[in-house]
Amino acid sequence: MNPARDLAAISLASEVPSILVANPATGVATVEDLVALAKSKPGALDFASPGASTLNRLEMERFMKQTGTTLVHVPYKGGAGPAVMGLLGGDTHVMFVTLSSAMSFVQAGRLKALAVTSAKRLASLPQVPTMVESGYPDMVSTSWQGLYAPAGTPRAIVEKLHAAILQVLAAPDIAQRFAVGGALVATSRSPEEFQAYSAAEAERWGKVVKETGATADR
Repeated sequence: MNPARDLAAISLASEVPSILVANPATGVATVEDLVALAKSKPGALDFASPGASTLNRLEMERFMKQTGTTLVHVPYKGGAGPAVMGLLGGDTHVMFVTLSSAMSFVQAGRLKALAVTSAKRLASLPQVPTMVESGYPDMVSTSWQGLYAPAGTPRAIVEKLHAAILQVLAAPDIAQRFAVGGALVATSRSPEEFQAYSAAEAERWGKVVKETGATADR
């Protein structure tokens, strides 16, 4: 499926930031610490991912490129759950993972939070700096969700759906309910804005795939 061809964009609905976390045994407390450790021991640190073709893997690939570091990729089958368990057990050292998958372990002190990939600090983890604050302005990223209709849906229906989505997501309790799951409410001012956003995201991460040679199976 080609989203640009087969779907009609309606609106962004939510964003789930990623968080860079480390096993406490590594001794790192900041992004700066991690970079220093990785440079002092090239190839000695492993990073987990929920799978070879996931956003979290690409976030680490981009981070390594920007920092000139080399960490060994350990992809897990079954998604973020097994990957986080591996990190907790000391099988790997560090990873980017969606906030919702790591928040409880960070709050319990079982994982060390180094930074979040949101543009601003999160109300749920106000003590954790952003990647921007840590010196990486290009490391703003989220796992986002949006709504589409089949291509060819009449414009009047698309506009009606867009208005309804914005109304629902503006309800006072929605942001709070999203935050419990580590998500942020995010909407598009128009279907065109969402279409442009999704196209830009595809281009952005497609470039990372080409630069790193990442594939769906390694």
